[in-house]
This record gives sequence, structure tokens and C-alpha cells, in this order.
Amino acid sequence: MEASGLIGPIPSVNVTLLNLTYIIISDLNGDETNFTQALIDASLPKLERLMSRSCNLIGEIPASFGTFTSIKILDLSFNRLGGEISENLSTLDNLTYLFLNGNNFTGKVPSWILNTKENIDLSYNNFTDTGVTGCQQSNIMNLFSSIARVNNSGIVPCLRSQTTCAAGRKCKFYVLYTSSMLISIYI
Repeated sequence: MEASGLIGPIPSVNVTLLNLTYIIISDLNGDETNFTQALIDASLPKLERLMSRSCNLIGEIPASFGTFTSIKILDLSFNRLGGEISENLSTLDNLTYLFLNGNNFTGKVPSWILNTKENIDLSYNNFTDTGVTGCQQSNIMNLFSSIARVNNSGIVPCLRSQTTCAAGRKCKFYVLYTSSMLISIYI
């Protein structure tokens, strides 16, 4: 149900669906859904992709997600999920892509994420500490704008060291970020 234009919250799923491999729902309009209830009692042993992008989800990622051990792609981007990222996600051994960008996650980025070899996007969140000084941990982890702006300057902390201008001179600073590179332009 991608970009279906449907309106309303995602219904609760508390069933056993032995052969379900994909759940893809995106771009829902209408009421928000408390994510801690949406899939809390589901038994989905073959689920490989859970993609709920821009679905008005609120709350925290349920601890039960640690039981979805066959999941390879988890995309919960552009919702209003918050709190700290659950350590239960560290048990997802088959996970190759994790998209949590565009949410309200707080606290420190968990060490299991910093040490992973998986493709992860945590950009545009509200972490207090990313554990790294740059905008990317590596070419597979995006941390751009994942921590509060510096002194309301509009400059994300990971770019602060790159924004030096001559004394008394006002500089314009532009950033273009793609999945493979960060380009900074000073004028």
C-alpha cells in the first residue's frame, strides 16, 4: 500500500501469518498511530521487509521487534517515533538496511549501531550524542543532522568545524548531502 492516499491509523496486527514476507505501507494521511500497539502481538516468522515510511507513527519501537529475526529491511523513516533506539533491535542478525531517519529519537546512538556493517540512516533526529564527530560514521551510516543544531545557528554540529570564515566576514554555507557523499560549499 505505497502512497495509497488512505486515511486513518494502521490497525493492530495480533495474528500469526506464517508466510508473510513483506509489509509495505507508506504515506498515510490522517490520525497518528501509537506504534507500540501496531504489531505488538504479531507472529511473523518469515517477515523480511517492514516498511512503514511516513505513516504518522508515534511512540517507541516496540521491544517485540527483536523477535522478527528474519527481517532484512526495516524502514520506519519520516514518522514521529521517539525515545531511545531499543537494544532489542541488535538481535536482528539478518538486518541489512535500517532507516530511522526523520524521527524524534533521543539519547545516545547505541554502540551496536556504531559498530555495525549494515546500511543505516539516522539523519534528522534529536540525539544528544552520536558517538562520532562527522556526519557519517562510514560510507554506510548517515548521521547528518541527527543531533540538535549548534546555538540555533542553523549549522549541524558535525559541520561546525568546517564553517570557518575570515574574521568580520559573513559567509554563506551550502550543503548537498547524497547517500554516498557530503559536499560543502563556502562563498
